[in-house]
Amino acid sequence: MQEQAVYVLSSLQLANGKADGEILEWVKANAKTPRAPWEIEAWSAYMEKRGPDSDAETLSGFAEYVGQHSKTHEDIKTWFDALDLDDYVSFGGKA
Repeated sequence: MQEQAVYVLSSLQLANGKADGEILEWVKANAKTPRAPWEIEAWSAYMEKRGPDSDAETLSGFAEYVGQHSKTHEDIKTWFDALDLDDYVSFGGKA
């Protein structure tokens, strides 16, 4: 529940035009459990490599999400790749 509240509140901060660094500072200031720098780095490294789970429903949903933005990108393997593509297309890039 706490994580969900932080996600909703940080989403509101994003909607208010806050930059990534400002959001990070807000999360650090409002997190119930402060994290050490090594924990943040470990989580970030894991998330950078995290792809969709191997079940058919998740793989299908991932492919559909990527397909909404590009039919030609075969290099999108992780959720971060997909979010980068989403950002790129959302801000006028051609995929």
